[in-house]
Amino acid sequence: FVRQYGDQVDEVYMGHVMEHLMPGYAVTLLRLLNDRLRPGTVVSVVTPDIRAIFEAYLAGDVHHAQLNASVVDSHVQPDQPVWSYTQPALAAPFRPAVRRARRR
Repeated sequence: FVRQYGDQVDEVYMGHVMEHLMPGYAVTLLRLLNDRLRPGTVVSVVTPDIRAIFEAYLAGDVHHAQLNASVVDSHVQPDQPVWSYTQPALAAPFRPAVRRARRR
C-alpha cells in the first residue's frame, strides 16, 4: 500500500505493530515509509512500555500470572511480540531513517 499510495498519505498510525518486528525489520519499515511518504507526513507508533509494565509488576499492581499471560507468554494476542520497548528505545529505529533522509 505504501509503495503504491504513499504520496497520498497524510498520516500513518502503527498501533502495536513495532513490537512484532525485530529491530532490523523495524528500521527497514521506517526507511520504506521515509522513502515513500511525502515530507511532513505524521508517523505515530504505539507499543507496550516494558519498563512501565515491569514497574507495575514490581509494585504489586500486576501479578505474576498476569505478567506471564499478557506479556511473557501472551495468549491474549494472536501474534507473539518479539521485541520490547521502553520509551527511549522506541526512538532508536527511527534514527537510521532520519539520518538517511538528511543525507539526500
